[in-house]
Amino acid sequence: MKSAVKILLQVGEGEAAVLDSQSRIANWPYNTLLERANALRTQYRASQDKTVGKTLSTERGLRNLIPALKEQHPFLKSVYSSPLKNAALRLSQAIRAYQDGKHGRRAKALNWPRFRAWKRSWFSLQYDEPWKGCQLEGRRLTLSLGRDEGGKQLKLTLTLAEALPHWVNHDHIRQCRIAKRDTSTLSSSRSSASCPTGNHSRRRKWLPSIPITKISPMPWIVMGRRPRSTPPIF
Repeated sequence: MKSAVKILLQVGEGEAAVLDSQSRIANWPYNTLLERANALRTQYRASQDKTVGKTLSTERGLRNLIPALKEQHPFLKSVYSSPLKNAALRLSQAIRAYQDGKHGRRAKALNWPRFRAWKRSWFSLQYDEPWKGCQLEGRRLTLSLGRDEGGKQLKLTLTLAEALPHWVNHDHIRQCRIAKRDTSTLSSSRSSASCPTGNHSRRRKWLPSIPITKISPMPWIVMGRRPRSTPPIF
């Protein structure tokens, strides 16, 4: 079972502006791919084409469209590949959740995904491969942001408000997600059996608690598992 720890980041105005820009750009392919998914959905209903259904229903179907989008829209290259890829993965996960509800595999039916308004919901930046695109040394977190027009790798260095808890094994950390919330979260593969409590509601007690009045606004980091794939059913 996965566990997580929330840690605040010390973010200045300049760093916040960079993160906002990265988030806004990552939000764009989500909406663009949703527009494409809407067209594919209509096409599939008319033709029952299995190739179209596979693009909509599999985990990598929409994600595989990202490289072409980057070539058509070079500004996307200023964001690291993982956050862009995960924009597509999140949309695919939402579509599969809709399908599961439609076919009775979920207790509650969900609506088809909707377009995201960035001003209403900050689009988190997820790095889903272990320490690829992000590096942590002590309290210093370095993020890769993509490349500029000259092909130079862009990076941003942030500082954790406190060190990782003693029980977090650096080698067990699998993902990193920056989100604009009150706090930030890292997650490792620590078993609930070795945690102070196995109850999810009590687990918050051993997560570090830092008053948000110290630093505001505050993006945060979260580590979690990659969305699991499901059979292509549409």
